[in-house]
Amino acid sequence: MTRRYDLTCIVRADTKVTTETLGTFLKELLGKSVVVVESSISDKRPLAYEIKKQMEGKYISAKFDGQNIHVHDIEKKVQLGTEILRFLVTVKPAVAHVKAGK
Repeated sequence: MTRRYDLTCIVRADTKVTTETLGTFLKELLGKSVVVVESSISDKRPLAYEIKKQMEGKYISAKFDGQNIHVHDIEKKVQLGTEILRFLVTVKPAVAHVKAGK
C-alpha cells in the first residue's frame, strides 16, 4: 500500500538547495520508487536557538509517496548528513474511502 510521508528538515544556511537537488536527495535516500508530491525550500532564516553552532538555517519540506518505507531507516540515513541540523518525518494516516449512502 502506498503511503504519504512528510519530511521537514532544517539545513545549514550556506547549503545550496534547489527543488531538483532535493528530489535527487530523496531518490538516493529512499530509492527509485519514491514519488515526490510537493516540496518547498525557504530562504535563510534565523533559528530560535543555536543548533550545532549555527544561528541560521533553511527550512525544507517535502511530501512524498512510497511503499515499504520504514521511518527508522529514513532517520538513520538523514542523521549521517552533516548539512542537516534537525529533521522530522511523519506518516500520514491512510484514509478509507467510504461511499455515501442513503
